[in-house]
Amino acid sequence: MTQDEGAGASATRAPMSIDEAKSAVLKQVEFYFADANLPFDKFLFTLTRKDPEGWVPIDTIASFKRMKPMREVLSSQDIAEALRGSTSLLEVDSDGKRVRRKAEMKPVPDAHARSIYAKGFPDEFDGLQEELESFFAQFGKINGVRMRRENEKPRKFKNSVFVEFADAAEMRAFLEKAKATEPQEDGGHGIEYKGAKLVTMSKPAYVEMKMKEKGIDPNNNSSSKSSSSKGGRKFNAFREMERERRAYTWTGCFEELTL
Repeated sequence: MTQDEGAGASATRAPMSIDEAKSAVLKQVEFYFADANLPFDKFLFTLTRKDPEGWVPIDTIASFKRMKPMREVLSSQDIAEALRGSTSLLEVDSDGKRVRRKAEMKPVPDAHARSIYAKGFPDEFDGLQEELESFFAQFGKINGVRMRRENEKPRKFKNSVFVEFADAAEMRAFLEKAKATEPQEDGGHGIEYKGAKLVTMSKPAYVEMKMKEKGIDPNNNSSSKSSSSKGGRKFNAFREMERERRAYTWTGCFEELTL
């Protein structure tokens, strides 16, 4: 499934209005297809490659767990209508059955440098992802909140997240606020989530810290311990497409040599 659709404890939610559901559908599907998510979402990216023109069935998108609250009040036609409201990212086919990106994916520049690590969140429950997105939105425009999970099933939430800010200045302001301890700056509490103070740092700082812990030299990516990883490499569509391009180029050269 798509990113962060792990299981959580069920909770009762008030039904959305139709207008609220349409707005939520557009926001959620634009996130699914955004440059900050699609290249790293193996399931959805694979779906886009199954059709030569990149179309994905709307009913398939609507079946994702994060879409359930909206499906309860919207028909397939309503969902298609909501997605037609996308101004630049998405387009819907004439039958209202499929959706795709309008433009090819592009690497998001400096995404790593604009991201932070934060730890101190509660165990997962139904709706936590949405709560986290709302929580971080108060600090600036957010491209994505990724709940970190264990590699082994059932992929338990690790009580920490990576958050990509759209603007580097807002990311730096968040980290400065998190470090604040003087009462006149932030009540002497730094940044808290439901009463718990968060441990925060930039994502590059977190990665560097973990590499040191594992004995990995960032200059040559070698390790004095084991260089293997139980979880394997994370999916990256740009890396996969480059591999395909190289394979295609090599095949073409080989065919020329054998003519």
